[in-house]
Amino acid sequence: MKTFLIGLALVVVVVGGGYVYMHRPIVRTALLTEPQARAIAERSCIKGGQALASGTYDKDTQTWWYEANLNATRPGCTPGCVVSESTRTAQVSWRCTDVSTTTPPVPDPVPVATSPQEVTARIGQKVTALGISITPLEVVQDSRCPLHVQCIWAGTVELKARIESGMGASVMTLKLGESATTEAETITLKSVTPSKSGDPIAPSAYTFVFDIAHRSE
Repeated sequence: MKTFLIGLALVVVVVGGGYVYMHRPIVRTALLTEPQARAIAERSCIKGGQALASGTYDKDTQTWWYEANLNATRPGCTPGCVVSESTRTAQVSWRCTDVSTTTPPVPDPVPVATSPQEVTARIGQKVTALGISITPLEVVQDSRCPLHVQCIWAGTVELKARIESGMGASVMTLKLGESATTEAETITLKSVTPSKSGDPIAPSAYTFVFDIAHRSE
């Protein structure tokens, strides 16, 4: 007669009218095979389709561990990909030695704000400061209040300009007195001349003053 308990097999043997009880551990096998776990790791943790070596199974945590080259380093640590047997998902993890013997990470430098640099340009003229170039292209709108006229609203100027930097080039619409931001700079259309009067202003007559500064965050 055999009786099975959770985690143990209880074997009862009748010997000469008596009973002999023997306990035998039940060996648990992984529900997720190694090739299945490796496929999940390669799909989730490794970029570029690199193959992984065979992994190791931890029966206590029910996870598979794969050593991986993640193109990243931490002093005293080895990168790896851990696959959960229950959720069938993977995540990057690190195996580290005693942190007291490792070099602490160096924090990223805090960007230092710079004073704005002022540049002046006309339509079609390219000007550069702090590694960024501005080329005014077109006055989209000039709704400023004309001189010697009392207006309820002061109006504004909208200018389409080409912005070029180390991150690439784009066309932006800048508004008078307002700041626009790129990946690393702040651009402000500071002033526009001549002042508006009763007569239309020719595009070639406009002069634009910009403030350029590196972003401080």
